[in-house]
Amino acid sequence: MEITASLVRDVGATPAVIGGLDRARQWEEAAGFVIALAFAGVNPQSAVPAVS
Repeated sequence: MEITASLVRDVGATPAVIGGLDRARQWEEAAGFVIALAFAGVNPQSAVPAVS
């Protein structure tokens, strides 16, 4: 998990632990939703709350 967190920090983002691999499918679907918003010209932050 620390390697992934390091890679996330390297690209300027903040890593957040949001679950294990048992939740990967749900997060994949959520990512697809966010990507679709971005391609449609909608700011994804308007639909997805910030994770602190």
